[in-house]
Amino acid sequence: MTSKSTRTIRRARVEDSVLLGELTERSSTHWGCPPGFFDWAPGASDVPPEYIAGNPVYVLEEDGRIVGYYGFTKEGGDLLLDKLFVDRHRIGTGYGKRLWLHAVDTARDLGYREMIIGSDPNAAPFYKAMGAEWYAEKPTPSPEWTVQMFRFAIPSIAFRRALPEDAPQLHALTGQSTLYWGHEPEFLDWEPQSIAVTPELIAGSVTYLLEEGDRIPGYYTLVGEPPGMSLDKLFVEPDLIGTGRGKRLWLHAVATAQEMGATVLTFAADPNAAPFYRAMGAEWVREEETARPGWNLQWFRYSLTGDPS
Repeated sequence: MTSKSTRTIRRARVEDSVLLGELTERSSTHWGCPPGFFDWAPGASDVPPEYIAGNPVYVLEEDGRIVGYYGFTKEGGDLLLDKLFVDRHRIGTGYGKRLWLHAVDTARDLGYREMIIGSDPNAAPFYKAMGAEWYAEKPTPSPEWTVQMFRFAIPSIAFRRALPEDAPQLHALTGQSTLYWGHEPEFLDWEPQSIAVTPELIAGSVTYLLEEGDRIPGYYTLVGEPPGMSLDKLFVEPDLIGTGRGKRLWLHAVATAQEMGATVLTFAADPNAAPFYRAMGAEWVREEETARPGWNLQWFRYSLTGDPS
């Protein structure tokens, strides 16, 4: 099993200004732009403190180092994604998609149903792949460079009760999410029933999935009867881990269990997920050895009444 780097997205700080400007220059050289290429447009590569202080700007950190960022400005009544850059050595490795997904969430949280994007011509295929619609090309003072304009409709987020026919998709999601933590594919064969999502499981449990447009980013399953219930499963698509979907699912699961009359949730977690459940306020109870060396179940409980006893 390989270790995972720690990646987090946070709000940019004004003191990040110089680092973000340097990252922008490095990212641009990936596409063959020489240093100083954007001198004809001073704001194109600069990220001044005023820009950070006055706009929604977020950075992606890997093990404490900034490896990408994005920024919004307002253009008339529109929200414009005018910057999204990834360090040159990480272009094409999923970091841009991670920033994009976070940017979509930010736009949604700001109350927008659509955003527009001003793109470097080299990045146009990326935005098309993300589902954005091209609508215009804007000239610039440089005859070698134009701005490609895109629109993107922000997909709504909704929970719905899972149906038995959702089982194959949820089962596949579970396996993909499990392998995110560096497990070998053989890990899925170790105790297949523990991760299996079958029509029978869905029919006999309380399973809700999260929908974003036509995508299912995650789901959870509650089993048992009040007052004590168990969170049997909570999984998020690998490229959305760390983007807040897990927290959305957790909060919905807690509310569902409370509405059903449960007073406590107990559950066993993958060791990799233990920090998440601690952050959600769950109390660690014990560790249970398994037949797989180095991989022990972490047991938690979460009071639904505010009483820790």
